[in-house]
Formats: sequence, C-alpha cells, structure tokens
Amino acid sequence: MNKMVINHIEKLFVTNDAVTIVNELEVEHPAAKLLVLASKMQEAEVGDGTNFVIIFAGELLHAAEGLLRLVCCFIIFNYIDVPIKYILFYLKYKIFFQKCDK
Repeated sequence: MNKMVINHIEKLFVTNDAVTIVNELEVEHPAAKLLVLASKMQEAEVGDGTNFVIIFAGELLHAAEGLLRLVCCFIIFNYIDVPIKYILFYLKYKIFFQKCDK
C-alpha cells in the first residue's frame, strides 16, 4: 500500500518503502529516534528489513510499557534512594577522614 509523505520543504513522496518514509521523518522523541536509527542501521547493513525492525521494536516497546505499569513506584524510588544514601554516607566519611589527615 502506497503512502503519501510531505517533508519539511513541502516535497511530496508517494512510496511504500519504509526506508524512504523513515528518512523523511523529523523525530524528537528519544525512543522514536532509536527506532529510526535501528531501521537505518538495518538498511545500511543488510539492505532490507526496515519494516521488520520498526514493527519488532514497536512491539518490544509495547510490551515494555505493560511491564512498567506493573512495577510499583515505591520499588523504583527504593532503587533511587539506596544509592543516594550510600553516596551521602561515603561523602560524609571521606570529608571526615580528610579533616583528620590535616
């Protein structure tokens, strides 16, 4: 099925090639940039399969979204809180030992 793409300089493309569509995208979202980069790398390495890469990566992101919704925010904050406490503990004693050495 052909798609009609109009780029930023108002040039019209009618194509069913995923490479052409991806090359004309102006992407800002980091995850979407990774999808574009993956499809471009697939095109550079193999020469084909960009549709598969985009669909497969999109499904992986969709599955990851479901996993993220299962994780409780409390668990995420614990993983952030513990390293911060360790760093503060380390800095406190490092400063203490530096004062004792002088």
